[in-house]
Amino acid sequence: MLYNAIIRVKNKEAKKDGEEGFIEHRLVDFLLRTLSGMRDKMSPRFGAAAKVLKEIITHHVREEESDLFSDARDNFSSDQRVRMNQSYLTRKRSIKVPA
Repeated sequence: MLYNAIIRVKNKEAKKDGEEGFIEHRLVDFLLRTLSGMRDKMSPRFGAAAKVLKEIITHHVREEESDLFSDARDNFSSDQRVRMNQSYLTRKRSIKVPA
């Protein structure tokens, strides 16, 4: 939701931040699928993939908390941000996490 909104703004740098966020999400999805398919959780390959996953997530969260949230403040009104947050929370509640 936020990434889609950021990509639609006129600010070229904000658009880039949004696109980067989408790419990072896809990389995380790929790595999670890769890790879940590995049998040997003690293998060097599993450890390497887990390390890369951690690095991507750490980088992503850092950028999200600085650049993306700053882009949102700069490009959307307080009311728009509240509506985006409400939409996010509604969607988050609908997602079922496997046990």
